[in-house]
Amino acid sequence: MFKSIITLAAIVASSAAFATDLPSKMAPSAPAPVASSANLPYFVGVRGGDLYKNEVNNWTVGGNAGYEVNKFARVEFGYDRLNNKDYKMFNSDVVTGNVIAQIPLNLYNITPYVLAGVGYGWSDYKNGPMYNFGGGIRYNFAKNIELDGRYRHLAGMKKDKYTSTDAFTLGVNYKF
Repeated sequence: MFKSIITLAAIVASSAAFATDLPSKMAPSAPAPVASSANLPYFVGVRGGDLYKNEVNNWTVGGNAGYEVNKFARVEFGYDRLNNKDYKMFNSDVVTGNVIAQIPLNLYNITPYVLAGVGYGWSDYKNGPMYNFGGGIRYNFAKNIELDGRYRHLAGMKKDKYTSTDAFTLGVNYKF
């Protein structure tokens, strides 16, 4: 009787070992997701730079906040303080909303983009609706930090030599 129990236990153990080598009918489990910048759709940033005019005392500082809709599109809202000494203390505060079309180049961690948007400007000279367009390039420095260099042409909706300028800025975005 004892021999029969040991023989039966040996058969059960060997059949269990054999069953582990059989192919499974269950689908393989999906790999764990890897954290990437695509998982971080919101961003805030600061920027500063130069206004392209004749004198050297022209500058701009500002910030932005936005949402990455997908890897090819973003929307952002921004604020800029423009200090333009060329036109006798022509200073402006500009608020804009922009749409950004981008092409991520994952190989080099860079993303070139173009942008366009509308906004409103308050200045020493004139208040009114504005538009802007431009482009730039972002470098993904870390998972949630981007370095951003951009050019924008800002202009008032009403044609006037005092309400348009070109801005070249460098900035940092934090993604969350």
